[in-house]
Amino acid sequence: MYNIGIAHDNDVALFQLQQKVTFHEHLVPVCLPEEGYVLKPDTLCTVVGWGKREDSDMSEYEATVNEVQVPVLNRSLCNKWLEPRDLNVTQGMICAGYKEGGKDACQGDSGGPLLCRTNKNVDRWFVGGIVSWGIKCAHPRLPGVYAYVPHYVPWIKEQIARYSD
Repeated sequence: MYNIGIAHDNDVALFQLQQKVTFHEHLVPVCLPEEGYVLKPDTLCTVVGWGKREDSDMSEYEATVNEVQVPVLNRSLCNKWLEPRDLNVTQGMICAGYKEGGKDACQGDSGGPLLCRTNKNVDRWFVGGIVSWGIKCAHPRLPGVYAYVPHYVPWIKEQIARYSD
C-alpha cells in the first residue's frame, strides 16, 4: 500500500503470524478504532518505542521501551508548520506533538504505535497511528507524523477477511 510518489503516504503494513500470540503482563492486545472514527485535535495519545531519546548523532537507542504523551494536532495546522519545508500531511496521516516541542517519537520508533483511549472507556486503548516520519525529534513546530490508522480500517478489515482461514 506504500506510495513512493508521496513521501511516506500509506506507510502501513500487515503481517500474518504462523502461531497465536501468548499475552502476558507486558504484552496485551490493543484495538483497532471503529470504522469512521475521527481522532480529534488535542486528544492526548501515547507513543511507545525503543528509539532514541534525542536526535543527536551521539545519542543511542534505548535498552528499555519508552513512552510519551502527545496531543493530536489539527491537520491544517500541521501542514502550516511543515509548509516551509515543502512537506504535506495527507488524509492518511495525522500529526501529534507540541508547538514548543519537547516530546516526540524519534529515530528507531518507526512502526511503533500511537495509542489512544476512547472517551467512553478509559481502559480501552486503540491504535490511532503508526510512527511514520518527522523532521528531527521534539523540536518546536516539527511534530511527529503518523500513519492515521482510522483512515486505513476499511483496508485492514478487507485484508483480514481476504487472508483469514
